[in-house]
Amino acid sequence: MKLKHAMHVVITLACGAAGLAIASVPVVQIASVPVVQTEAGAVSGAERNDVFEYRGIPFAAPPVGALRWALPHPPAAWTGVRDGTAFGPACPQQARFNLTEGSTQEDCLSLNVSVPRQARLGKKLPVLLTNPHEVVRLEC
Repeated sequence: MKLKHAMHVVITLACGAAGLAIASVPVVQIASVPVVQTEAGAVSGAERNDVFEYRGIPFAAPPVGALRWALPHPPAAWTGVRDGTAFGPACPQQARFNLTEGSTQEDCLSLNVSVPRQARLGKKLPVLLTNPHEVVRLEC
């Protein structure tokens, strides 16, 4: 039951993040990419191939200490504009077959949100969530 609840939290956050990325009024315009507002703070991104990309957006507090085996907690809020042009760190893993990077980073709970440049306010877009075991497609 706890795993289903945790997946519900992640799905809700992903849909919320996707909605924020297309539905927020830009707080600032940096070059041609709008800065979007999340519940934790503002995020800038990059435009690649007619897509706005916002990478490494924290969706939960790091699962360390008392939070290690608990349900996800909200990420800490930040001030200013967070740089969303780079992926968040990989979760702890060994490098394998030159396909994955090795990591010991536990602060790795982040989302990447890609939004078509032509997306219109109020138009539903598909949301694709992936993890090592399954792919979930939603429309938010």
